[in-house]
Amino acid sequence: MQSPPAETPENGGPGKSRLDRELEEILASNENIRLLPPPPQAPKTPRAKPAPMRAGSSFESMIPPRARQLLAAPIVMALGLAIVALLVSDVSALLATLLSLSAVACIIVPMVQRFRRGPSAPPDIRMWRGQVMDAAPPRPSSPLDTARDWWKSRQR
Repeated sequence: MQSPPAETPENGGPGKSRLDRELEEILASNENIRLLPPPPQAPKTPRAKPAPMRAGSSFESMIPPRARQLLAAPIVMALGLAIVALLVSDVSALLATLLSLSAVACIIVPMVQRFRRGPSAPPDIRMWRGQVMDAAPPRPSSPLDTARDWWKSRQR
């Protein structure tokens, strides 16, 4: 084991150890300092600007933006259609049936679309030693392979 450096004033000023002087030299030289690159960020998709609202232009312009977001959600749309079907059931059984079938379709259609186009979330950005690693799994070649992979993921 080595003993700590003695506090001897050798060429560097009073009270500075050899270790302190070497540390100051290292910090003073910029060539030894390497900064890590900033982490990559997912590409931002530009949002479409909402069209300016004209007074009385359409029924859609009368709906507030928050309500429009809720109506875009399929489960809220299905719930609304089911409630309307329940209210209309005494007046018209055919209309109530059509509304309830469309409520079921509002729930099933997004699931079918999800399986057809794959995951919509961007893949995780994996980094190793400051470099982006492209580790995307190969796409399955047939629907049978897709079903097999899905079954394996369910069993984990």
